Amino acid sequence: MVVCVKGFALLRTYMFKEELFLLDEPFSALDAITKISLHSWYLEIKNKLDITTLLITHDIDEAIDPKR
Repeated sequence: MVVCVKGFALLRTYMFKEELFLLDEPFSALDAITKISLHSWYLEIKNKLDITTLLITHDIDEAIDPKR
């Protein structure tokens, strides 16, 4: 359910043509495999749609290497 709600928030932000996406711990409640998969998916979408994103995280690995 967390992913679904956050997914709607991402869609709503994109539809209203916001210039900045603020993601506050978007992957924190996910298991490691799902987290990596969704993070990769978001990076692809972000690049395709040319979205500026501010990602807030406490995961050092995620902060240093967002492509992992």
